[in-house]
Order: sequence, then structure tokens, then C-alpha cells
Amino acid sequence: MMDKKRQLKSDPIQRYLIAQAIPVKTEVISPPASELKLCIVIPAMAEREDIGPVLDSLEKGNQRLAEAEVIVIINNPEDASTDVISENKATLQYLRSRTSRGLKVIAVDCASAGRALEKEKAGVGLARRLGMDLALQRLYESGNAQQATIAGLDADSPVAPGYIDTLLEIFATTQQPLGGVCAYAHPIPEHPGLAEAIVNYELWLRYFELGLRLSGSLFAYTTIGSCLIVSAYGYALADGMPIKTVGEDFYFWQKLVKVNGLSALPKLHKAVVFPKVRVSERLPFGTSRAMYKYLDENYQGYKQVEPPEAFFTLRKFIHIIPDIYRFQDNNLEELSLEMRCFLQEEGAWTLFAKLRTTYPSPDHFSLAAQQWFDGLRSIRYIHYYTGMNQRAWILDALREVLRDLGQEHVVADLPNTSADQPDWKVMRAWLKRLREIR
Repeated sequence: MMDKKRQLKSDPIQRYLIAQAIPVKTEVISPPASELKLCIVIPAMAEREDIGPVLDSLEKGNQRLAEAEVIVIINNPEDASTDVISENKATLQYLRSRTSRGLKVIAVDCASAGRALEKEKAGVGLARRLGMDLALQRLYESGNAQQATIAGLDADSPVAPGYIDTLLEIFATTQQPLGGVCAYAHPIPEHPGLAEAIVNYELWLRYFELGLRLSGSLFAYTTIGSCLIVSAYGYALADGMPIKTVGEDFYFWQKLVKVNGLSALPKLHKAVVFPKVRVSERLPFGTSRAMYKYLDENYQGYKQVEPPEAFFTLRKFIHIIPDIYRFQDNNLEELSLEMRCFLQEEGAWTLFAKLRTTYPSPDHFSLAAQQWFDGLRSIRYIHYYTGMNQRAWILDALREVLRDLGQEHVVADLPNTSADQPDWKVMRAWLKRLREIR
């Protein structure tokens, strides 16, 4: 019995599969191929129109399709509308009749009567969890779990050619990272209003990520669900995908960073995803909600953005964390007023005193403190700082952050444009350059 416990402790994948994996009702699935090293999990609800092009894109430009498979979780809650149920039925029929082109596709029915998700738990988080747990099981059965990868994709997000080969090359090694973040580029719609909205929104996404990178935060990445990549080992180590109706990708990445120590997740620049641009108020955040806010609520927060100083003051805090361990509160005056107030409201100094007692060295203390000041708390601080100061025009803010990062040359030859009447050709030129930053 003791040997069994030791084995489970030393093998997080086996431990997870036994103790935490959620089984999903499936029809008979053929065993995984012996060479399987990559599972791509796609939750799909009413996505008949988009799923075909996504699968087509996955097959382009790859030589190693036999080492990968796609798991599509067609899902809806028990109380779904007849339209959603009908759409999901059509998706299932399409996937089952789709001619194989070298890439195995497994369609999992979580939509039909008796298989639909419990309405209290239904959502993209549970759909991703079911698919990723099944992926982990199949990778384990293939015998390749220690060098295998799980990719989270969306049913409306095609990928660039070579996506599968790129992930296999990066992750199917003994030195694989725990996870990674794919590059992304929203397609620019022909509709002028929607094009303006997505250009401004993506500029803001990239600005916020660059600001966090400048600050030295471990959580400097953009959380887009279709860009999620995790090793099988990392997935188990992070205790699987959170079952949340929204934000599951954000919270999972945050857990993954925390188990990864003081190493940020790598950016996978050669694996590119093209998330679809939609307008919807159904979810509280994300691209579709951002488009709705911009177009229907005249939201200005993607034009007049969080000031760069917010990220500078966050950097100062992260920089002096080791000193906080050594000198306790003596470095308080080095921090901005906004940071001091925020830390006070968060109960930071009481927490730091406990951490100082718990952890025996500045390195351990720094790790614990930075993990406490995680991605969510960083965002809250940036918003807190912004609420006490003036916002900045997006292009001015970008230029300042790029200057501090030593990358101002990326946009040095690009003109600015008026905040009141922006020139959208100029804005698109800026976005094109930002997409090239590594």
C-alpha cells in the first residue's frame, strides 16, 4: 500500500487520472495510436458553421498528423433551447460523416438527451475539463504521456498552417515546458464598425500584456482560450481545468504559472490562432463581449487606457519584494501611494509577516509573494491605480511602454493619430507591427 502511495505521488498524471479526472459518457472509441503525442480539445456548442474550417486548418502544412488527434466536445446544458440542440445534432452528424484526411477526430456527445451537461455546471469550463481529462487518459494509454501535449482550441478559431508540427516539435521532448501561449491575430472584418472595434481591442490586449511584461509579472500573457497549450504533465500538476462558466482559461493559466515556479510560460510564436470576431453580451468578458461594449455601449476604455505608470509602479513593487523580506516594512516609502494603499487594503503586510515566518529564505519568500500577487491581483491593482489617475491615449501609452522595453524601434517610423478622430489606417499599421513583437 505504501509503495502504491509513493508511486502516485511521484506520478502526477496517474494520480490525477485516479483521483480527479471526470469521466465522460462516450460511444466506443478506438484505442489511441501508439505514436499519439498531441490531443487538441475543442468545446463546441452550436458551432456547425465554424467547426469544419477549423478542422481543415488543422490539417494544413503538417507532416505528423498521425501523432495527433482532435477531441470535439459537442455540449449543451440540459435546458438548452431547441435551436442549440438542433445545431449540436447537426454538428454531430457532420463530424461522424466527415471524411478523414489523416487527422483523427473524436466527436463526444454531451448534448443529446441523457448526455447533456447538468445545468448548474454546464459551460465552456466543464466542456474543456471533460475533453482535457479524456485527452490525458488517451495520452496515458498511448504510453507517451510524459512527452505529450494538450492544446485547447475553440470551434470558431482556425490555426495557421503547421500548427500541429510546431507543437509536437516544442513539446514532444524531455525538456518540454509545462505549458505555453500561442500567438494570435483576430481576422479584421470587412464591416467598418466591427473592424474598428477589433483593431482597438487587440491593440489594448497587446498593450496590457506588454505592460505586464515590463512590470516583471509572471502573468504577462493574454488569456484567450484558443491559445491554451499545456503538457500532459503540467495539466495534471495544475489539477486540471477549473469548472467555470467563464474565465476558465484565465484561472487555469494562473494555476499553471504557480506550479511552474518563477518561470513565465513561453510564447509560442510559430503556432498562430485566428479567433473569430463576434458581437455578444452573453458573457461578462472576452472578445465577443468587448465588441458589444465597444459598438453598443460606446465603451472608450480600449482607446483611453490604463496609464503606463501603473505598470511602472507594479514593477517597483515586484523589484523590492526580496527587500521586503529582509527589511520588513522599511521599504514602504519606495512604493507609489497607489501601491501602498492597495497593499494596505489587500492585507498584504499581515500576509508578508506570515510568509516571512513560513519561508526560510528571500528566494522562497519572493516566490510565495509573487504568486500571491497573481494575475488577478495584478489586474485589480492596475484598475485601482487607473481609478486614481488619468487614462492615456492608447498609442501614446504603447509608445511609452515600448520605449521602456527597448522596443520603440518597432513603431518608430509610424505616425500618431488624433484620439478624437483616429485614422484607422494608422491604427491598423500599429497593430500589424505589434503582432511582430517577440
